Amino acid sequence: TGTTDNLIRLQMTGSDTFSWTYVRIQLTVGSTVYACSIGGSEACAISQQGGDNGNAWEPGEFVFLAESGTDICGNPNPCDIDILVTYNGAIVLGDGPVQVD
Repeated sequence: TGTTDNLIRLQMTGSDTFSWTYVRIQLTVGSTVYACSIGGSEACAISQQGGDNGNAWEPGEFVFLAESGTDICGNPNPCDIDILVTYNGAIVLGDGPVQVD
């Protein structure tokens, strides 16, 4: 429980670089949808680790999704989170739902 927990680590695979201008990440827990953003202006904050370009998500680079003032995954615990990543309106394929505890 809390409102600042680190929830998920995502790694970019493949060879494309995604500009953050066109990336949208959202988390769904039950029937509630949470938007994620760089800088933490949404319920979910995106932070980068590694990479050479702070304005893009690069191949091999990890990003972390964390609560930003909202208890996204506090009750029930563990909780199932569906992750949706889009780039320029197209869905980016990934592993699908994860369980966070």
